[in-house]
Amino acid sequence: MKINKANIRIVDLTSNNNNNRPINPLRLSNQFLSLPPLTSRQQQQPQQPFIPNPIPFVTIVGPLQSNAKNKINNNNYNNKSAAFHYNRAKRCIPERCQPPDCRCGGLDIPGGFKPRDIPQIVLLTFDDSVNDLNLHIYRRLFEQGRTNPNGCPISATFYVSHEWTDYAQVQNLYAKGHEIASHSISHSFGEKFSKERWLDEILGQKEILHLYGGVDTNEIRGMRAPFLQTGGDTMFEMLYQANFSYDSSLPVYDIDPPYWPYTLDYSINHDCMIEPCPSNSYPGFWEVGMVMWEDLRGGRCSMADGCFNPSDEDGVYEMVKRNFLRHYTSNRSPFGMYFHSRWFLTEHNMNGFIRFLDEMLQLDDIYLVTNWQMIQWMRNPTPLTHMKKFSPFGCDYIRNRPPLCKSPHTCKARFRNEIRTLKTCQTCPQSYPWTAAQRLFRTDNGEEINNTQARLMDNKGLERMKNDKKLSIERKLVLMLPFSIVSKIVERVYLGGLASLTIENFLLYSIRLVINASHDLPLLKETDIESYRVPVNDEITGDLLMYFDDVSDKIYEFLQKFSENSVLIHCMAGVSRSTTLVIAYLIKYHKMTTRDAFKLVKTIRPFIRPNIAFIGQLMAFEEKLNDFCTSKIIKIYFDNHLVRMPSFYENDHPELYKLEIRKQTGINI
Repeated sequence: MKINKANIRIVDLTSNNNNNRPINPLRLSNQFLSLPPLTSRQQQQPQQPFIPNPIPFVTIVGPLQSNAKNKINNNNYNNKSAAFHYNRAKRCIPERCQPPDCRCGGLDIPGGFKPRDIPQIVLLTFDDSVNDLNLHIYRRLFEQGRTNPNGCPISATFYVSHEWTDYAQVQNLYAKGHEIASHSISHSFGEKFSKERWLDEILGQKEILHLYGGVDTNEIRGMRAPFLQTGGDTMFEMLYQANFSYDSSLPVYDIDPPYWPYTLDYSINHDCMIEPCPSNSYPGFWEVGMVMWEDLRGGRCSMADGCFNPSDEDGVYEMVKRNFLRHYTSNRSPFGMYFHSRWFLTEHNMNGFIRFLDEMLQLDDIYLVTNWQMIQWMRNPTPLTHMKKFSPFGCDYIRNRPPLCKSPHTCKARFRNEIRTLKTCQTCPQSYPWTAAQRLFRTDNGEEINNTQARLMDNKGLERMKNDKKLSIERKLVLMLPFSIVSKIVERVYLGGLASLTIENFLLYSIRLVINASHDLPLLKETDIESYRVPVNDEITGDLLMYFDDVSDKIYEFLQKFSENSVLIHCMAGVSRSTTLVIAYLIKYHKMTTRDAFKLVKTIRPFIRPNIAFIGQLMAFEEKLNDFCTSKIIKIYFDNHLVRMPSFYENDHPELYKLEIRKQTGINI
């Protein structure tokens, strides 16, 4: 029996009439009413399509900050980030928690609308790897012309874990308009993870999705914890500092009527189903709680495939429909359908779900969208009558995404004494991407690197490289003075660029440990030299913070063990990435502030210029170690242009102050 709109009673939860209490949809009549054919909606065209804006970089702790934090004034924001002190969350007071950046958890409808006056938002999400095993499932669900009432294709959110994922297929899902979110690298239980391990797992997977799936880092906004096992405040502090916008890991047992998503400005007001849950306040950070389903036997589940599965298509259809009606006939909170793709491998599961999906999409008030699109609606509640012009639900943004990956590279990389394959339309990795402990500190085996380029050259070889006509002008410049200088920063710690990798330099300075802060420069292949890679691009979206501890510890331990040998940290020019790693080492083991360490390194190597994101990450590192930071990223206005830069630039380094203004505004001063 099909969904019957005529006999569905929609309850006004804003009314004081006790007769309007929520209806249990299990008791609803299921007589069929003929609904408009799907073709009548397919002819509708989207209006005023949405082109998403990148999350602006707002200050202090990293390359990107969410829109939610923009509302915090400069002083409060800087104070918050100065020591990462989080206040204990208090009970939410609705009058003090208003959109767009604050929402109390609960049953009330955003904007004070009646249920019949808002769209029923539906969320479809998938967890774990993306590969050939589930490709046919996604094609059947999303490539059959199914659309929302505004004419845009339905879309889902994919929480992608790393191992066994085909990143060519990730790029294709992203290119077709779906949301890509982080689900960790190793897919491990995280209850006892440190903040650094959470950062490595979640932000590390964000980096991998960007490098090999072609996903814009600005659009990887959310995460879900493996097995829904969060790390409590340890995990949420990491997410907040790493500039994620939302989490979707907390099951919500209360289902009749169901809860709406909320922000973590205040304490959660539903039971914590899988401890630990957050207890501190994270202003503007959203939690898309996973409202449980109820199966036909009365059991409840967070992931739909965790329920008792009916044995035939009719039972599957009935189970999904009943849970949908519980939302649709009460407060219309977003209806979440949370799956692992393997559930659809059972044919009657797929058939029952498709049957429900096609009937549901014939209703003219249903929008099946991504989690981030849903949050955009909650930040700006819009009535059903205006939804066809509601830009965040448009689809023109797809034009700004990368092309389909039709001819991927099949990359082979060593991992745990075996060769793994990885498909991507991006540059192949030199070693299999993994968590920092194994990904960063792994000596390259040389199999994928030209041996001549990977070995030390002598000074004559350096001169030949400078005169090579095939070498780009940019590469030649970093081989010249002053970039070719090897700078001694402190005893047995040297900073340099590509030109520092000569036999003469290594003999002169007794260098036996090399930290290569680049994606593309080859690692040295010498039997008596340890060589390790920190694969980060010198961009505003680059993240070095997650590597500071490991790099600093590696340098310190090497110096303690080998008293006659030295360390070289290098990137292409010895200006930004390698400089940042050296400063991090000084902060941790020489007990220096970011400002003092920066001044020391610049005195020795005057042409350094780490990008602003890296300096913000150094400040965050100082805060983490010392519980306070002596400097911050400030915002100034120059000729009506907003400029962000370190607070110590103007007084300590006026030439960098002027350069940064010119870089960010194009104005010479």
